Amino acid sequence: MALKVGDLTEFTADAVLFKYAQSLYGATGQAARRLELAGVPLAQLELAPGATRLVETRGR
Repeated sequence: MALKVGDLTEFTADAVLFKYAQSLYGATGQAARRLELAGVPLAQLELAPGATRLVETRGR
């Protein structure tokens, strides 16, 4: 495992972890917009406080 600093969209990764702050800000928002363009509904990315979710993107 490695921690990298930089533009999230510039890295290849098997997994990325986000903190959802009840809105899609910063890197989370950028990733959400890209996933939405690839066909992942935003509703699938939103969470209730304290909840967790795994979203398989299959390379999208």
